[in-house]
Amino acid sequence: MSERNDHSSNTVNSASQPATEQQEQVRAGNNSSPATTIAIVGGAGDLAKKLLLPGIAEYAAMSGTNVRIIGADMADDVDYPAYFAAALEASGTPTETLSSLIAQSTYFQVDATSAADLQKLMDVATEQQVAGPILYFALPPMITARALKALEGVKLPDGVVLALEKPIGESLETARAVNEQLAKLVGEEQIFRVDHFLGLSGTVNIEGLRASNMLIDPIWNAQHIDEVRIVFNETIGLEDRAAFYDKTGAAVDMIQSHLIQVMSHVLADEDTSPSEILRMSKAVEARRGRYTAGTVGGKELPSYVDEPGVEPSRNTETWARIQLAVDTDRWRGIPIILESGKGIGHPRREISAVFRQTQDGAPANVLRLSFESDELGIEVNANDPSDPDASEWNARITLSSGLVPSKLGAYGRVARSLLTGEKHLRLTAAAAEEGWRIIEPVLESYDSLPLEEYEAGTTPGQ
Repeated sequence: MSERNDHSSNTVNSASQPATEQQEQVRAGNNSSPATTIAIVGGAGDLAKKLLLPGIAEYAAMSGTNVRIIGADMADDVDYPAYFAAALEASGTPTETLSSLIAQSTYFQVDATSAADLQKLMDVATEQQVAGPILYFALPPMITARALKALEGVKLPDGVVLALEKPIGESLETARAVNEQLAKLVGEEQIFRVDHFLGLSGTVNIEGLRASNMLIDPIWNAQHIDEVRIVFNETIGLEDRAAFYDKTGAAVDMIQSHLIQVMSHVLADEDTSPSEILRMSKAVEARRGRYTAGTVGGKELPSYVDEPGVEPSRNTETWARIQLAVDTDRWRGIPIILESGKGIGHPRREISAVFRQTQDGAPANVLRLSFESDELGIEVNANDPSDPDASEWNARITLSSGLVPSKLGAYGRVARSLLTGEKHLRLTAAAAEEGWRIIEPVLESYDSLPLEEYEAGTTPGQ
């Protein structure tokens, strides 16, 4: 783990001061601690602008960490300080942090598949570096694979960290090839496979709630739970992503890339790791659908097949629901449901556990944990004292509460993990491959699996 130790030396000198002092240095514009360089290949793309750059700024503002950003992309004329400022315009980043980040940001035109260009980028990234920089690939999976191949011709600095967004590869075979290529370049401790869903509040909170509460932990198993659901539905349609999404679909874009990994953390415990949960999981049922024209939240959404860039003959699904079986002592025998879709009316984005019914036939209790809003709800049955027969349940109530407000969003947590060496949000090589192993039988069944239709603004699968 020498890379993380080296990397820590780049930040510990400043972090050893009280956080308030370091933050005051940033506010005063004179933070002299060594900057950690993050070179973002794909740095002028949507992911960088909408998620990664705001996340880095959020963590830098909270911690006072000194960060230098190099945006690298194909375009030859990008005013990166202005681009960075536009990316953070609506983020609420404090002016002093914004000024510091913009002042240290630069842009480098690069062909991500060119060893010569990547060598020049590395040369720039290692200027004034105490430790290895972070090389972050915010690119489509197969461009990332070609870039990693090109890195064979690049002299990588000691301690460099290679970070790459999911999905890893486009199949089990290509995921293995990517992992083998990464292993040729650096040690596993210098690889950060990013899945920001592991940093969403719901994923983070469910682990603590289970492990730290006797109210939940003893009944967090198949003996007491009838079904676990992990759902991330969206009102939006394609949002100009047809070039990627139409070749991918909901099952790969969301379930393979994110929800399978979330599931492994939701079901893990002290005796069974997320990796073991993945190894013991298999898909047993699937449904899929595609939205037709409709209204979502007052906005007209065209039929998916009429969206610009869509090839209708691909029969790409915009909604998928997959049932898994997990063959462990704790979870054997109950359905684990993963679901995600676009153009959904009143969408749920939550982790929920439906408990077994009591003998009197009362509705099942349900625990719901929101992915994004730090909210916990528990549906229970109660008595109405004014009812003549108050001895039996006759009222359904929801106990709800906000959890401890999160100081960081998902990409703020990604940035923290990158800059401090936390391992919690890192995917292992095996985890990336297991996601494909689980989903590929579903994809292979598509020829015989009906493509249901649902009107945009409705909820499919009812």
